[in-house]
Amino acid sequence: MKSKLSLLLIVLLNSFLLTNCTSEDIKARYSNEVMNVHNEIMPLTMKIPPLKEDLEKLKAEISEMEMPIDEALSNLQEAYDAMYQWMDNSGKVQSELYKLEGEAANERLEKERNFILYIQEFTEKAMEEGNALKEKLTK
Repeated sequence: MKSKLSLLLIVLLNSFLLTNCTSEDIKARYSNEVMNVHNEIMPLTMKIPPLKEDLEKLKAEISEMEMPIDEALSNLQEAYDAMYQWMDNSGKVQSELYKLEGEAANERLEKERNFILYIQEFTEKAMEEGNALKEKLTK
């Protein structure tokens, strides 16, 4: 009974804190939960153009039967574009987010965090596949 009461108090306190977030809380969470992911993935995003260039050169050298390069190039471009579109929109999103409070702010923050995590996952996969293909074709 005591542990159930403790758990209930923790849930209620957490709920209270999440619904009473201040603008400063949201800014801090945005920085920690969203911008940190951006900071992790941006260096990888900067490696996309040289990898694309290498794959385009390889594409010119191989036969039509070996064209998984087109898909890899498309995925790399999509990952690159997604990151830069996200960055272009981030100021607007931050401004919108800082005007929200409570649960609305938490929901918007969670949406933004999930979106940047998706970009990170997609970019990592595109780079991994592109590098694997480059390695395979240069052997």
